[in-house]
Order: sequence, then C-alpha cells, then structure tokens
Amino acid sequence: MLRNLTSLVLMGLLIAPVATAQPDWEAEPTYGTTSLETGFTPDPAAIDLVAGGPDENSIEGCNGYINNAAPDVDLNFETDGSLPLKIYVRSSTDTVILVNLPGGEWVCNDDYDGTSAAVLLDDPMSGNYNIWVGTFSSDVEEPAATLYFTELPDVELHSGAEASQHSLSFKSGFEPDPASYDVSVGGTAYNPIDGCNGFVNADAPDVTIEFDTDGGLPLYIYAHPDEDEDLTMLVELPDGEFVCNDDADGLDPGLVIDEPEAGRYAVWVGSFRAYARTESRGQATLSLSEVDGPTADGGFDDFDDMVDMDYSGGENISLFSAPTYGSLHLDPGFLPDPETVSVDIGGGDAMSVNGPGCKGVINSAAPDVNVVYGEGGDLLSFYVESSADATLLVSLPNGDWLCNDDFDGTNPGIVISDPEEGLYNVWVGAFSEDGSGSGGTLYVSESEPAEG
Repeated sequence: MLRNLTSLVLMGLLIAPVATAQPDWEAEPTYGTTSLETGFTPDPAAIDLVAGGPDENSIEGCNGYINNAAPDVDLNFETDGSLPLKIYVRSSTDTVILVNLPGGEWVCNDDYDGTSAAVLLDDPMSGNYNIWVGTFSSDVEEPAATLYFTELPDVELHSGAEASQHSLSFKSGFEPDPASYDVSVGGTAYNPIDGCNGFVNADAPDVTIEFDTDGGLPLYIYAHPDEDEDLTMLVELPDGEFVCNDDADGLDPGLVIDEPEAGRYAVWVGSFRAYARTESRGQATLSLSEVDGPTADGGFDDFDDMVDMDYSGGENISLFSAPTYGSLHLDPGFLPDPETVSVDIGGGDAMSVNGPGCKGVINSAAPDVNVVYGEGGDLLSFYVESSADATLLVSLPNGDWLCNDDFDGTNPGIVISDPEEGLYNVWVGAFSEDGSGSGGTLYVSESEPAEG
C-alpha cells in the first residue's frame, strides 16, 4: 500500500524519510546473516522465519508491525551491478517488508505481488542489507513466512513441462462426467500472465490434459477448495493462448471453452494467497465436464454479459490486476467496523462505465482495493472521505457495476443490501483531473454511512 508522500517512488518501492525512532539495524539479526554474490545459486535463495512483531513500523511512510529490537535477516551482498536484486516474501498472511540499504536509506513495500511484499532494486549496491519482514496488521500470531532473494525477477512460466500432479488423456464423451481430481493449489510465483492473478507453480502445470474432440461440445474446467480458500485458475489452450478466471462461482474459479480444439491443455489451480515453504498448501478438487459448470469464458475483452442492465461499458477496466492499495478479507460481523484504507483518489483514465453516478477519472489498470466478503451478511457499504470531490466505482461478485457521486456532499457512497459472497473490486475516482492524486479514505462497513 504505497502512498504519495514526500518520498521517491521507483518500481513500486518506497524510499522513506527517516523517522525519529528507528528500528535497531545494528542489532544481531534474529534469523542470522546470509552472504550472496552475483550469480548465486540456487536462485532464489530462501530463509524461513516468523513475520511481524509488537512494534508499529516507525519509519515515515511505511506501515505494518515489526520487531524494532533487531532485523530479521542481514544480507551481505557482493555485486557488480549487472543484475537486479529482488527481495520478496511469501506467506499466507498480508506481509510488509522494510530494508535498510547499504547506503543508509530505508525502503519499504506492501502488496507488491497480491498481498505479498517485495522490493526490487534495479541497481543494487554491494554491502550489508538489514531486512525486516512485518505483518500489515497486529492481530496475527506468529505467522510463518519465507524470505527470498533472486536476481531473476521476471517469472517464466514453464507451460511445456510435465505436469507436477496429473497427466490426463480424454476423448469427447468421456465418463464419468464430471471427471474430478484432487490437487494441491498455489505456488511461489505470482501469475505472470497479464490480466490474471494469484500464486502458481511456475516450474510446471499442475495438470495437463490431452483432449481428443471435434469441438462439438463445450469443455468446462473448474475447481472447488476442500477448505476455506480463494482459488484462481490459469489454462493454456492448444494454440498457446492463456485464459484465466477468479471467482466464477463465489470464490471458486471456472472456465468454459465453447468450441474446444483438440490438443494439450495445461492447467494451474492457483491461490489468491501465497504460502511460506513451511506452510501446507491448500487442497482442492479440479473437475472437467462437457455438460455443466461455471460460465466464465476466460476472456478479457467482452464484459457485456457481466454488467447490470442499468450500466454498460467498462471493457478497458482491469478486474484482474493486483489492487493498488491491497485487499481486505472480511466475514459478516467483522471488526473493526468500519475497516479503512488510505488511498490517493482518481487516476489518468476517464470513467468508462456508463450509468447512474459514473463520473470522473480512475486508474483503469488496477482496482484500488479488493474486498473479499463472506457469506451471510445483511448489508455492505463503501464510502469515501476526501478533501477533493471523489467518485466511487464497484464491481460486484456477479459482474454488475455500481457507481456513485456526491452521496454526502462531494463524498461518494454505495450501500448494498443482501450482499453476495465473493470479490468486490473498488475504484476511488476523482470528479475532475485537478482532484486526482488527492488523499482520501475508503471505508467498508456493515452499517449505512451517516449523511452530513
């Protein structure tokens, strides 16, 4: 969650001014010191640890909770500057990262890959790096995390590799239908395909399917978790095209290929959250059918069948990119109520959804905030407070759009009765380009916002 401060922002990295009370970078690191030099193997190098601590991050412009008493890890790094260095975290908990560079500058990040933190240094220097792996909130108990170092930050998806879990062969008309298989979900790589999200295993597909068909019947591919898990799905088609989905049926992903080609299908069942190496990966059931399944088509260009009759447009708005200011996972009865997220309103793109209250400018490349809401709530509201004239756009779990401008003065608000379980994508817009970049606070509540 990077805010527009009097700081330098480069590649999603916040270079922060020094606050009065600093974490003790000179102390002995809790999980030791590792030494690496350019060209190190294996790449990535990894250290398992416990994230977080009792102290609110005191470096200006940074957030989360760490242990001020000592760094988690020190990195002694020798480099000729020919390769970048990415320092990143994987954990099922929303993490933050704080690094004291060899030159004495502090850098921090939250939500680089989904809710996982990272810093990317294009021109790293040799020397000692003091690293803290924190948690975004204080109410998590000793969450497992893995800290990684890599000089190869661009994820390469090895779709041609042998399946890591199941290699299948089917002919159209297969029985039983659906055919179902147990799979482990997720991985350490953030999905590198544009418009897709979640964590996957980049080394190999989870499942491959050799499918003999004349294309006369559709092919449904969908997944359901064994326990509470927000899944994603990525499929490479025989022609090399990638399609993906998140939340076709509640939080479960699914794709339908209307006229499937014969050939090889590579399938990844991803997870919206990451896992540390020491955490057990979630389990799910992957199903294949020619009869029925969730109706998401995996495309990114045609949203007409997703929007409410009162709203249209929005084809150029990315629902699938990682949210700029992070994600909230909320169940009915959540506390504190309201939950708040600090944002910079607006963006460089004109609002492309047409309908009541749809005005202003937003960042079409990514939602500002994603809210994953549980089953059984009676009311869910989104509202904004800002000194500038703000607007609000929300994509509902069923694909409908809702907009508002001037719910309370120049502050927007949206109230949803009997809210569905699932993913709500939220954009906080600005009524005019002049107001874009102004600070604001997004509130998420189970009560109606008070007017006036």
